Amino acid sequence: QQAVSGMEIFGARTEGPLKTCLEEVSKCEVFVGIVGMRYGSIHEETGKSFVQLEYEEALKKPLEICIYLMNEENALISPKFVDVGDSAAKLSEFKTLLQKKHTVGNFISPEDLASKVEKDLLRLFSDKKWIVEEERLQPSVEPKKMVELLRKFDLMPKRFAGSEVELIIEYS
Repeated sequence: QQAVSGMEIFGARTEGPLKTCLEEVSKCEVFVGIVGMRYGSIHEETGKSFVQLEYEEALKKPLEICIYLMNEENALISPKFVDVGDSAAKLSEFKTLLQKKHTVGNFISPEDLASKVEKDLLRLFSDKKWIVEEERLQPSVEPKKMVELLRKFDLMPKRFAGSEVELIIEYS
């Protein structure tokens, strides 16, 4: 059985956002990290983005980790919506770290990302000999709606500045 867990479905909770995110990561068997052109919301105490802290939490667990980086040369967003200054430097350092530790996938569009995640997860299922019950692989959000959300995020990042789009996939 699988379930997709992401910030958009966490709901209201007593815990702070970072604690909620880290608890959700600790429940998973696969961490899918998607990194675009913004470093994301910064945790004041550590100076790191929530995504980087979630990634570091995933490293502490025996999780499978799949990382996808937006192709910087062929990105579908205007350079004016790309982080600059300190955030850009932190993002660059984070991406370099990810590329050193993992074989990363690159994507240029929401459709490209979806195709690569699906292919990689099916390969992972096969390698791990996890049983895939096709009828249970229904996403919690309709694929068209997810693609629309990702496209809006790509085309209007200023509107979504400070927001995070994250997928945490849990298999049991």
